[in-house]
Amino acid sequence: MRIDLDHNNGFQTTDSLNANSGIKVDGTTIINGSGNIGGDVITDGTIDSSEIQDNTLTASDLAANSVGTSEVANNSLTANDLAANSV
Repeated sequence: MRIDLDHNNGFQTTDSLNANSGIKVDGTTIINGSGNIGGDVITDGTIDSSEIQDNTLTASDLAANSVGTSEVANNSLTANDLAANSV
């Protein structure tokens, strides 16, 4: 596979593309060797539900107290969803 970097379209001499280490721009990893986007590249408010596949988020992906009453459908929680002695 050949990839041409055109310096006239925004690529600088410090940019790099390597299948093992990913893509770096000005020393910042944009996409790592595993194909994941670097967290520093994504700014607050730029990702919404259209970019997230259904059923892919887990509790570890959510900030503390980020889910409240308005995000829970009526009659959707059962006793198994609640911590012991939480109600």
